[in-house]
Amino acid sequence: MNTAKSTSSPWRIVATLVVSALLAAPVAAAPKEDKGGGPRRTGSETCWVTPDPVANGSQFTVAGQGFKPGITLDVFVGEGGIVFAQVLGDGTFSCVDRATFLSTGTKQIKVYQMGDRHMTVLASCSFTVN
Repeated sequence: MNTAKSTSSPWRIVATLVVSALLAAPVAAAPKEDKGGGPRRTGSETCWVTPDPVANGSQFTVAGQGFKPGITLDVFVGEGGIVFAQVLGDGTFSCVDRATFLSTGTKQIKVYQMGDRHMTVLASCSFTVN
C-alpha cells in the first residue's frame, strides 16, 4: 500500500492563490497606455474661419484653440476637402485652404484627431461661401 502523504495540502493551494492575487493586483491597477487609438480631448476645443464670408476661389484660414498640444488634426472642410494641421504647444492650430466649392452657401467644418478610428468630432464650426 502507498501511504505517502500528498505534497499539495489545502493550505498550500490557498497560499498560492493569495500570493498570485497579490502579485497580479498592481498589474491590474496600472493605468493603460494611450496608444493613439482614441481621441485626446480637452473639452474646450473650438474652431473658426477667417474671413467669413469667403469668396469662392479665394483663400481662407481655419483656426482653433483649446486642443491638446502636439496632436495632429484632420480638418474636414465643406464638401469633402481635407486639410491637415499640427496643434502647437499653446493648444492652437491654423491651416489655409482655397474655397473651391461647387455651390455657395454655408459650409461645415469638423475637426478630428488624425488616426481616430471612431471619428470623434473635437470641434466644429461653419462659414459662408459667396
